[in-house]
Amino acid sequence: MTRKGKPVAALMPVDAKTDLENLVVTTQPAFKAIMERSEARYRAEGGCTTDQVRERLAVRRKAASKQRMRVSR
Repeated sequence: MTRKGKPVAALMPVDAKTDLENLVVTTQPAFKAIMERSEARYRAEGGCTTDQVRERLAVRRKAASKQRMRVSR
C-alpha cells in the first residue's frame, strides 16, 4: 500500500505458525533504532566473545545477589 507514491503499509500472511510477538516488536520504530545503534557500535568497536558476556553477567549476578542479601537483613 502506498500514499503519495511512498510505501505506508505491507500485508503479510498470518497463520498459526506466525510469531506475532516477533512481528510486533520488529516493526516498532524504537526497536529498529536500538538495533541500528547496536549494529553501528558493533561495526565501530567490535563484539564480545561468549566468555566475555558470561563474565559480565556473572559479575552483575553476584552484585545483585549481594544487594538482595543486604536488603533482606
